[in-house]
Amino acid sequence: MEGEQEYRTLNEITFHLFDIDNQEAFKFSERAFTLAYQYGDSLGIVKSGRRKGQLLRRIDRPNDALKVLLIVLPIAQRNKLIDEEGYILQGIAICYTFLAVYDKALEYNFLTLKLRELQKDTLGIASAFNNIGAVYYKIRNYDKAKDFFTKCLYLKELANDTYDKDRLLINLGLSNVHLKHFNEGLSLFRRAFNFCANNCSNNIQIEGKFGSAVAYLNLHDTLQAETLFQESLHLSELGNNKRFQAENLVYLGKIENGKRQSERAVKYLTRAEAIADSAHYNQLLMDIYRQSINAFTGSNDVTRSSSYRKKYITLKDSVVGENMVKSFSKIDSIIESSQPASDDKLKWIGIWVSIGSIAVLGFILLLIQLRRNLLLVKLTRLLSALKPNNL
Repeated sequence: MEGEQEYRTLNEITFHLFDIDNQEAFKFSERAFTLAYQYGDSLGIVKSGRRKGQLLRRIDRPNDALKVLLIVLPIAQRNKLIDEEGYILQGIAICYTFLAVYDKALEYNFLTLKLRELQKDTLGIASAFNNIGAVYYKIRNYDKAKDFFTKCLYLKELANDTYDKDRLLINLGLSNVHLKHFNEGLSLFRRAFNFCANNCSNNIQIEGKFGSAVAYLNLHDTLQAETLFQESLHLSELGNNKRFQAENLVYLGKIENGKRQSERAVKYLTRAEAIADSAHYNQLLMDIYRQSINAFTGSNDVTRSSSYRKKYITLKDSVVGENMVKSFSKIDSIIESSQPASDDKLKWIGIWVSIGSIAVLGFILLLIQLRRNLLLVKLTRLLSALKPNNL
């Protein structure tokens, strides 16, 4: 009895500290998990294990979180703890998203979606849609990301749920910006800022200002864009957000390239490269290399321009390779096997799959390879032209 009382107390403390002091909450959840195992309490093992996994992810230990969640998942399934199973599946999916294992992330997100559909849990379905949209956003399939974010927003508004609505609006706005729907994106960012008003988190401001800046830049309002990039950069530095520091610096370098201010562009891009290289942001590095080529070409520094051209081609070749094809093949297989529940009220919730996506991807890879070959030929000619005539 004493042990059971201690477990309940530890669980209650964990609950109250959750998302307030996650490091402290984790310590209590770990003790609760140990006690639940000691007393063979299946429900206690599942609940405390699920919370421990969620907290490990929140303190940036996704690998450890995954191990715990994968342990308690079969226990929840065996004991038919449906709600807990849903939370655990969702937690596993989020861990795989953090670890950039996107095929597994989609697999567990769709398992979560199926379970929530069977429960007719509107907000659970909305959450699954949001998480699926986030994975598609990560793999730069912005059409599908927008589709799932839109479905999530529809259900949340239907249920009058406002939790994380500003985050959802920002994600939807960023998807629209990537799809070149700039005015729609700006409208969504304004909605997000209006929603959180004076309580917008640092990350909401960073991403909303960044997305708005990209939209204004493409709408040819360079002055407004530059102001917002600088504001987003400043907030990123205050919040130690490395990714958006680099993102903003790249665009500021691009703006300086457009003004033919090559030296200023190089300063921004050099800072961006140091951040992106240390954090292994390969896609960002490709953008940096591309802008660096422009900057050094503008300053007539042929040697450094050629150097960045080589780096760009090499990195692009490694990022878009066979592993990516295998990963996308897995993703398509997962989606094809994930069908919505048969309930008539949920039939409108479609999970559409492009049958020819792998073929399209193969065609794109072929075009990339051909383009790479052309770039190498041009580079060879350029280097040959720089050699003395007597060689």
